[in-house]
Amino acid sequence: RWAYPHYSWNRDELTYLWHVDVLRTGSLSAPDGGFPDLFRPWLTAALDGRLFSQYSLGWPVPLLVGDLLGSPGFALWAATALAVLGTRALALELHRDRLVAGLAALAMLGAPIVAIHSGMYLNYLFTLGLGLFFTTSLLSGLRLRSGPRVALAGALLGWIFLTRPYDAAIWAAVVFVFPPALTHGYGSFMTYGAMLVLGLILLIATVIAFVVALVVIGV
Repeated sequence: RWAYPHYSWNRDELTYLWHVDVLRTGSLSAPDGGFPDLFRPWLTAALDGRLFSQYSLGWPVPLLVGDLLGSPGFALWAATALAVLGTRALALELHRDRLVAGLAALAMLGAPIVAIHSGMYLNYLFTLGLGLFFTTSLLSGLRLRSGPRVALAGALLGWIFLTRPYDAAIWAAVVFVFPPALTHGYGSFMTYGAMLVLGLILLIATVIAFVVALVVIGV
């Protein structure tokens, strides 16, 4: 938090932290106190006496875990590590050279996005790390003909969707368009498509369950 000790100008930070406070109570929404227009956190809506965030659980849950361990800031450290280690893992998978992978990780560690976003309660670094490991898991799974690795890639893509749906579409588009043409020796791209979909479905089911619990049940 050295970069923004009193939070940044981005109001999403406070919404995420409010969401963490709500989840800590064991609920997915908060009571509006009978005056929904008196206090309305940024990007929230009111329905039937409850306030709920527009965001799903992909990022608030890691923040909640960090909070339960002592501070939601722990999630920022984890997101930073995820992005740096994900860069190393993907570089190693693509180049098979530990020096290149190490240099790539150092470049990521020194990148402005890390210096800035490692001090903000935003999900950009976290999603970046998930995307890097998604790509690594998919490519290594195809190369090694490993169904579990491809299924893990699907689960990671689903988690990205649970965090930032648009980012999931971008990662999927890039990976699905290029690997079949560029990754010779990675096996048949379609062979493990079912495993990828299986992992993805598990996380998509989480999104559906979240919406049902929030809107239909009113948790």
